[in-house]
Amino acid sequence: MKARSAALGLTLVDGILVMSFGASIAVVTHQVIEVNRWIVGIAVIVLYSLNDYFLVDQGRGIAFEERFRGFRAGKRTLLYLAASGIVLATGIALYFSAAAYHQTFNLPRK
Repeated sequence: MKARSAALGLTLVDGILVMSFGASIAVVTHQVIEVNRWIVGIAVIVLYSLNDYFLVDQGRGIAFEERFRGFRAGKRTLLYLAASGIVLATGIALYFSAAAYHQTFNLPRK
């Protein structure tokens, strides 16, 4: 169950990166990108399935977790900080790309 939630968490971070990238493209091109909610739903399911397949079904995530426990404390801390930094940077990127998107297309802030 823990491995499947890790796959879901990775899918969430991937989705936020894709949204940030899409908003940035819309801002640069000054074109609104219309996306159907069904396509988004299908894309999320496919992305989760891929993450689940590689991390859980093939055992790569579990194998890394077993190796991770054997790392020295400094290396584990560095990897935790790197992962936290990636998640934080992803959230910041989404915030700034959404703000730029709203400003470019004169949308009200919520």
